[in-house]
Amino acid sequence: MTHSGKNKEQISTKIRARGRPRAFDPAVAVDAAQSAFLRKGYAATTLDDLSEAMGINRPSLYGAFGSKEDLYVRALQAYADRMATLFAAALREATFSKALKKLYATALDAYVADDGAVVGCMVAITAVAEAVEEDGIRAQAKAIMDNIDQLVAQRVSRAIAEGELSGEVKPRAFSRLVVGMLHSLAVRARAGTSRKVLDEMADDAVRLLAHSKAPLGPGVRNARP
Repeated sequence: MTHSGKNKEQISTKIRARGRPRAFDPAVAVDAAQSAFLRKGYAATTLDDLSEAMGINRPSLYGAFGSKEDLYVRALQAYADRMATLFAAALREATFSKALKKLYATALDAYVADDGAVVGCMVAITAVAEAVEEDGIRAQAKAIMDNIDQLVAQRVSRAIAEGELSGEVKPRAFSRLVVGMLHSLAVRARAGTSRKVLDEMADDAVRLLAHSKAPLGPGVRNARP
């Protein structure tokens, strides 16, 4: 997601209503929690971290959001909804090549916070790390990824219909390749790869994928061994 760039004082001011310490804007609070989870991950983010980031005390946090996991799930879904909206807009570009380029640029813009800190993707970086132990987070992460696959598959189908991709391309399989590159960019961004290199990777992916005439998909044999 693209971070708001608000400092802690600004966030705290928006969350708390004057004269009513427990009155706050839940959306702003979730956004602040989201930033904390993105930077440190689910397990490493403490309740004190969340309380400080959100500008509310623990009783108010529990009262409004329940457990730490409940808050994380809510923050993750808000992140996913925002990114799905941004991705859908990118995929509406006139050509498939432009759509992919915009998709990857949108993702990379989201993987770096306004203060320059690299955070990566909340789904690929933080949710996947908890998926083994947390059934609810695992199911949520899978649903989010499936939704992005579907968005991309719809755009792939359009590219096939408009003759930009081979008619033998399988939309679902091809979409997973496109989304797989999103995940790779997220991991590499988190690991410290420079934006210049990440942009080069994205451009290379666009050149390979957007102009593919090969019949990519399950059950399709290559012409050569």
